[in-house]
Amino acid sequence: TGYNITNNDVLPSNDSVQYIDEGAGTISKFHIGTAYKRKFGKSSLSAGINANFLFGSSNKIESFEYTGFPGAALHSRVERKTRVNSVVFDLGLIFEQRLKNSNSFSLGLKYSPSSKLKANQDLLSFAYSESYYGNFNYGIQIVDTVDFINNNSGTIFLPESYNIGFEYRMRGKNQSYLVKISGDVKFQKWSSYYEDFNGVKTTPNFKDRMETAFGLQLSPHVGRNSNNNKVSLLNKLHYRVGFNYTSSQLFVNNTQLTDYGISFGLGIPVTTGNSNTNLNLGAKYGSMGTINSGLIKEDYLGVYFGITISPGVYDRWFLKRKYD
Repeated sequence: TGYNITNNDVLPSNDSVQYIDEGAGTISKFHIGTAYKRKFGKSSLSAGINANFLFGSSNKIESFEYTGFPGAALHSRVERKTRVNSVVFDLGLIFEQRLKNSNSFSLGLKYSPSSKLKANQDLLSFAYSESYYGNFNYGIQIVDTVDFINNNSGTIFLPESYNIGFEYRMRGKNQSYLVKISGDVKFQKWSSYYEDFNGVKTTPNFKDRMETAFGLQLSPHVGRNSNNNKVSLLNKLHYRVGFNYTSSQLFVNNTQLTDYGISFGLGIPVTTGNSNTNLNLGAKYGSMGTINSGLIKEDYLGVYFGITISPGVYDRWFLKRKYD
């Protein structure tokens, strides 16, 4: 993933200039977790913890150029390559209450503490003539290297985040059908994010991030009914629809960028034997940004595929048997 943002301006000296911010890279996550569940009559409470190993790198470039006479002026450029290798944790609670007619309600909470990620950074700052972005046939001329630091150790402060979500499950008579209604809200304090390398703290102009999402799933036939040969394939599918709205941490031209979208999905059961395995297909259409304040708006379409493997109706995985 990456970005490229260009801002044009005119200085008090009437010189035309442009500020270019570029970025690319990927931070991956490998996690392992454990949980404990305790039942209290028709209620249950689960507590869990995840350990997340973050690794990867990102490249950021900040450039300043005079656009009126790029060959005669001195421009400036700062290139940063940051490598992350650290562990963060998530804590969670889920409360579930069984209701009448096999219906149920669940409420979940998740907290991710703030963390100082261990990181290393390469920094190169220099002055140059010509242009990285103009259509020129001659190469860049580096005039002076202002700063060069290789493998500089530091920290990246990742702010805390909070999640709250719910799910209501409504089942038909004899559990013939299933309807799921769910919602989730996430807040992360990105305004406190910073990077600290060699005692120099960099604080981007981020805003706090708020995500909201709602979803609905309809399964006309579930459980034993889903494996009934008399039930048509259309009635065995799981139909899903969702909506999300996000106020992102990005703040450009005094405008906080937003992202919203709607998604549709199908769960296709594997009808071999009594399997509960599903193939999941989905599509999402969304829009990010705005055409106000000299910005751009991006419309996008995503397609998703996944598989869910679970025990069959009569299978009992991880069951400690007293008799074989």
